[in-house]
Amino acid sequence: MFYEYLLTQGIKEDHIIKIELDQRRYYKFRNPIILCEYVEALVAKQKEEKFYLFIDEVQLTKKVIHKENGGFQKSPCAHGYSS
Repeated sequence: MFYEYLLTQGIKEDHIIKIELDQRRYYKFRNPIILCEYVEALVAKQKEEKFYLFIDEVQLTKKVIHKENGGFQKSPCAHGYSS
């Protein structure tokens, strides 16, 4: 698994974000706005560092209407989180 490989390469475990959308504790992240806000909050204080994001079962995310941003449909996060 790539996760294990990253650990062997000296990547800190807290710099590897794993989200399994088929697991009950991660159901709220099926909303892509909540998912993006969560990931952004995790990395916000460390913008100069590299993070790795693994999202399992990403097809379970829902399209939502982002009312605060002109009502467009939002799908899963498409931008990267490494600087």
